[in-house]
Amino acid sequence: MIDSDISIVIPIYNSESAIIDLVEKLIDELADFRDYRIILVNDSSSDNSSDAIKKLALSNRKILSIDLDGNYGQQSAVFCGLGFVKTDYVVIMDDDSEHNPRDIKKLHKEIIKGFDVVYALNSNSVKQTFIRKAGSKLRDFTFNHLTEKPKDLKVCSFRILNKQTVNNILKARSSFVYISMEILKHTVNIANIKVAYGIRNVSGHSFFKLAALILKIYIYYSKSKMLSKLRHMGPAFKILSITESERN
Repeated sequence: MIDSDISIVIPIYNSESAIIDLVEKLIDELADFRDYRIILVNDSSSDNSSDAIKKLALSNRKILSIDLDGNYGQQSAVFCGLGFVKTDYVVIMDDDSEHNPRDIKKLHKEIIKGFDVVYALNSNSVKQTFIRKAGSKLRDFTFNHLTEKPKDLKVCSFRILNKQTVNNILKARSSFVYISMEILKHTVNIANIKVAYGIRNVSGHSFFKLAALILKIYIYYSKSKMLSKLRHMGPAFKILSITESERN
């Protein structure tokens, strides 16, 4: 038995065909922890993801299903899920087969060494398109420019955080939140590990969408007083419904 309780936050978007299998694998892996909770946040999917995660929540008291009232984006969906975390640690992962539930224990083993956050980077050699290469370089440049992130530290969407870091992230009050930028506002006590990713779904981001995201990050996270005037305060999401089992 692993003497920690842990939550998993997964932003859901059009993953009806994958989410049930992923949750089943998670349940098997998380059974070794003292306690666990799986928090699924549906970002206004156009398929039947909402029905799928509601059924999962109603069948298992350790699963929480949340529907947002619109498409706010992955970052806002994660931010929403973090608000329901009560455990020692939380893992954030994607809703497809790219991140392997078996690697959660590897993340936990690393963070209990005393880190605030641990990112699990892909150890596989992946051939990237020009758009993805350019987008990755632009993102890395932005993070290095706007934060005190060590140059050799990499960020990604598969990560584990301790509860204090989650509490710090939840202090954000703007309508746009980028989780890794929020993390780096509060800590650089961060580590990387390498794990083998599964097959990645084709990204829906064009170079122009990535560039627009980077611009938004600059607006909301730079120290420029001029850019700060363009920021909007207020909620980053609105919840439509929450579903959980009434079973004890």
